[in-house]
Amino acid sequence: MIPATFRYGLFGLYTLAVMFFMFGESSGQVELWRMVTSIPFVLFAVAPIALLCFVPLYRDAQLIAAVPIAAFGIWAYYETIYVAAPDAQSALVFAFAPFWQFVLAGIALAIIAIGDRLLRSWK
Repeated sequence: MIPATFRYGLFGLYTLAVMFFMFGESSGQVELWRMVTSIPFVLFAVAPIALLCFVPLYRDAQLIAAVPIAAFGIWAYYETIYVAAPDAQSALVFAFAPFWQFVLAGIALAIIAIGDRLLRSWK
């Protein structure tokens, strides 16, 4: 049984990383209106990891699946924002990375559910 603090820690670190990638490139302080208007984008960006961390279906297996999916998101944001050549479409990573994370989370949940069902049938 993985402790709940790890679940909260993973979600908190991922949320901080997403916010850093969203606001890290702004020069100086981030205005309040920009923070408020970006709340839906932050929620969409962290939703796949929140799904895996907080939906109580198969908690430990979901948390193990959440780690590489969160790592994929951080890698995608880092590669797009800091490594790739600057481009006007770079911000689209905040729309497409969570979409692909949702796809990966769905595949992970399906594999976990099928594995659980198979394990229960063998007992």
